[in-house]
Amino acid sequence: MLSFKVKNRLLGCGIDTEHIIRFAQLELKGNKPSPFIFSPKEIEYCSALADSWIAFCTAFCCKEALFKALQSPYDFTACELLWNGKKRTHISPTLSKALCKQHHITDSRAYIEITDSGECIVSIFLFGQAGG
Repeated sequence: MLSFKVKNRLLGCGIDTEHIIRFAQLELKGNKPSPFIFSPKEIEYCSALADSWIAFCTAFCCKEALFKALQSPYDFTACELLWNGKKRTHISPTLSKALCKQHHITDSRAYIEITDSGECIVSIFLFGQAGG
């Protein structure tokens, strides 16, 4: 069950899902994570994990879900998600100060589920004060 306390109202939510195997296949082909999608911190963190392709998949899904929640394009590196290795968890992604200021975001939560069938599902919730 998703449960957390926030002080401000819900500004938006988004969801994204990907087949984890897509990211494993990219890694097997020797493809490097894109610096246009992943921050240097994400690349270093995710690459160091035994299940790096799952970590990259969760970070990518979070970025896509954020795009849907914002209903606006943004620099994907302005959102970082460092997966904690759990199949079901919620994490606060790190959003850049500029992104938060632009969209009046004061808090965010991402809910991650890794299914037994190899899907990664990420839902993101944005909280803040609409219009500042």
